[in-house]
Amino acid sequence: RTVDRWPLPGFDVEVDLVAHTAAAGPATLAVAGAVAPVLPRQLELSPGVVLTVALALQRTAAGGPLELRIELPGDALPADDAGIVVLPPLPAPRIAVLAEADGGPYAGVAAAALAAEVGGEVVPGTAGTGAGLLLVDGGAAAIAPGEVRALCFGCRHEGAAEAEPWRQPSAVDWDRTGSLTAGLDLSELRVGCAFRATVPDGEPFLWAEVPGGGRVPLAVVAAGRDLASVHFGFRLQDSNLPLLPAFPQLLRRAFVRCYAAAAAAGEASPPPPAGEQDLGARASAPDRPLPAFGEPPVELGSACLLLGLLALVLRGFVR
Repeated sequence: RTVDRWPLPGFDVEVDLVAHTAAAGPATLAVAGAVAPVLPRQLELSPGVVLTVALALQRTAAGGPLELRIELPGDALPADDAGIVVLPPLPAPRIAVLAEADGGPYAGVAAAALAAEVGGEVVPGTAGTGAGLLLVDGGAAAIAPGEVRALCFGCRHEGAAEAEPWRQPSAVDWDRTGSLTAGLDLSELRVGCAFRATVPDGEPFLWAEVPGGGRVPLAVVAAGRDLASVHFGFRLQDSNLPLLPAFPQLLRRAFVRCYAAAAAAGEASPPPPAGEQDLGARASAPDRPLPAFGEPPVELGSACLLLGLLALVLRGFVR
């Protein structure tokens, strides 16, 4: 069983092992292929007892076949001792950073940390630079929500008027169950200045209360068919978000959300259940009616020859 965390490098595997032997004995589980090197796991298998082994692996950027093999001394039938999964490559994106000159180091540090984890690289956000992901902090950019993979913090659309600041938005709240923020603690988040006009239509996951009641989104996901962009209504420099323990996890989840169409790992057909590979099993199948036996073929050659001769005789009497 596998859990593919693409576009992140994590790849989790659970393997069920069972030895149909007369006595308990040692075994070795080896992992090779498209993941970071893993030391072989030494195991002890008991006859007929299923042992489940969980592995947390880190795939390589290039992807490729991943083989998990059990080495059991004296196994005369080793063909069922290995499983192969083909892993797609990581996107390894070029992350372009666009940040205002007085925006501080936050955007650059966040992009560098993200690139290091997913095998990408940070490039300057200049015209003509190809990039797989944009990280924008403040200013203006021609980014159509849901049409470009981007993480935008307080960024207005290029050509739009200057956004009016919203000072000290209060009572910030977040989605406790959504994929971006479930399990994260944002109770200490403080926003000194927000810009409501920089938040496009989308799926909100962060809100702030407004005077007189009600609340407005402070962050949304704008999802397209194959990708998404994440938009925050405030710049990194105008909040303490980069200083919160939850920020690295939120950044990783936002990156995953931008790759809305995740590549699925191509896995070989699963092997039969372990119990069905026990050649020593004595279980008998239930009785069932057998199909009818075939009848022996009928030889028609002699009959056809006799009919032919009879036809010739009858022809002699016909004038």
